[in-house]
Amino acid sequence: MLEYAFGLLVHLIFLHYVYNLEKNNCTCSVDWRRTFIKYFSGILILQILLSVFLSTHKNKFVKQLLKVLLFTSSILGIVYLYSLVTYSMKLKNQNCECSKNIQREFMYWFSLVVFVLFALGVIVRTVAVSYKKAIKA
Repeated sequence: MLEYAFGLLVHLIFLHYVYNLEKNNCTCSVDWRRTFIKYFSGILILQILLSVFLSTHKNKFVKQLLKVLLFTSSILGIVYLYSLVTYSMKLKNQNCECSKNIQREFMYWFSLVVFVLFALGVIVRTVAVSYKKAIKA
């Protein structure tokens, strides 16, 4: 249950941040990634809430629906992670003053750490598969 609360908090921070950039007419923040982060954060918040309420549901259709939602959001999650990393880097590198706050720093560092962990996971999985194939050969 704690992971749901943490996920909600993180995506609410991202949604609030990009929403305020838009609301405050921060012109140096205008980018397709801002729009994507705004909408996908909202979708992830809804997905987390659905998962919390439907995770104990016994209906097979509901369980299959949750699996499809998770798979789809995982694929789009790669685009989301790319958007978070590159968008926060862009704002920092351009010295976009109207975007400068603790939420931008959180987005930058959080997405960077998640990206590094994701990349390490891919590397470890690739090495493990290669090692397993080498043993069988």
